[in-house]
Amino acid sequence: MTTARPRTPTPTRRPLFPPAHAHATSRPISDREAHGDPSDLAASLRELAARSHRAVRALKGPEVDAARRELSALQPRILDLRHRVDSRTQPDLASYLDALRREVESRLGSAH
Repeated sequence: MTTARPRTPTPTRRPLFPPAHAHATSRPISDREAHGDPSDLAASLRELAARSHRAVRALKGPEVDAARRELSALQPRILDLRHRVDSRTQPDLASYLDALRREVESRLGSAH
C-alpha cells in the first residue's frame, strides 16, 4: 500500500518592490491628506518612510537596480508631501521629511 504525502505548495517569491501603482503613495498627495485628515497624512508618511527604508537596505543586496528605481520614484513624492506640510504648525514633521529627503538624495547620489 502506498501512502500519498501531502503536497506542500511551492512558496512564491514576492517582489521586493511591488509596482508603484500598488502603493497608496503612488498617487500625488492630496491637500486633504497634507492639511486635513491626520490619519491620511500619517498613512502617507508611514508608507513613504517604510518604502524608503526598504529601498535603502536593498542597496546592499542583489536588487540594487530595483532599489535605485524605487528611491527615484519616492523622491518626488517625499518632496510633494514636504511642500504641503506647514513648517510653522508642524515643525517636527517638516524636519523629518527634510531628513528623509536628504537621505534618499544622498543614497541616489552615492548609488551612481
